[in-house]
Amino acid sequence: EKEQVMFPSVPHFLVLGTGCATPSALRGSSGYALLTPSSSTDNDSKQQASQLALTAIIDCGEGTLTNLHRHLPSSLGPLEQQLTHIRFIWISHGHLDHYGGLEDLIVEIHKQVVRRSCQNGRLNQDDNNNNKRQRTSMDDDTMTPVVIAPA
Repeated sequence: EKEQVMFPSVPHFLVLGTGCATPSALRGSSGYALLTPSSSTDNDSKQQASQLALTAIIDCGEGTLTNLHRHLPSSLGPLEQQLTHIRFIWISHGHLDHYGGLEDLIVEIHKQVVRRSCQNGRLNQDDNNNNKRQRTSMDDDTMTPVVIAPA
């Protein structure tokens, strides 16, 4: 399978599924991923590098997590890492084919956030011991996303 070229300086909208509540082998339930530009510092060259990050999910039908595994470009890094960048999940309306995969996605995000928090906690302790710098909670990607859904 050929990797698509993605330009890291512009947002990308990834279609994960456009199907309805009736299962289909060809179309997954509704789900979309928003990839937005973010910057990181290359530790070796100390230069800012632009890259894409998975920052939002719009609708989260059954199979959204599986379709992220299938369709998220490998050039973005492991899905487990990308899940910690998600800042919001928006559910358009209360039909199961638009929120049926929400629990699986939130559980997986939570696992990755906890794992990353534990790793950062060890790093924070090392930083404090070496008096290199103090980290704040906004420095790392350990926030859980906001879910916006109809009442």
